[in-house]
Amino acid sequence: MIRLLSYNIRHALGLDGRIAPERIAAVVAACEPDIVALQEVDVGRARTGGLDQAEEIARLLRMDQHFHPALHIEGERYGDAILTAHPSRLVRAAGLPGHPRRLGLEPRGRSGSRSRSAGGGCRCSTRIWG
Repeated sequence: MIRLLSYNIRHALGLDGRIAPERIAAVVAACEPDIVALQEVDVGRARTGGLDQAEEIARLLRMDQHFHPALHIEGERYGDAILTAHPSRLVRAAGLPGHPRRLGLEPRGRSGSRSRSAGGGCRCSTRIWG
């Protein structure tokens, strides 16, 4: 059996107002998932000190990661990540269409990966709707 965890990390912002990717990693580790789908992940954003949160959380968990930005402005990226310790590959990453009558909404995206483990194969997709 493969264990999947989906987690909107809100750019690792805690209720105490601190940005702490290590706390996100601790919560994920306690769940012992095979695959982790993270939403609202910052990479290189000023508000989170320029940290690559996908890479940092994956490093702390000893997992590999696939990150897809839904938003990419002047080197700052924001999006979804899929993490796993099993052999995997990114299958597809793309933007999602916006609402035609609600212009100016934050861009959305989705990413999908395929993983293999002793328990079999799994295809995982993550996205956030808003």
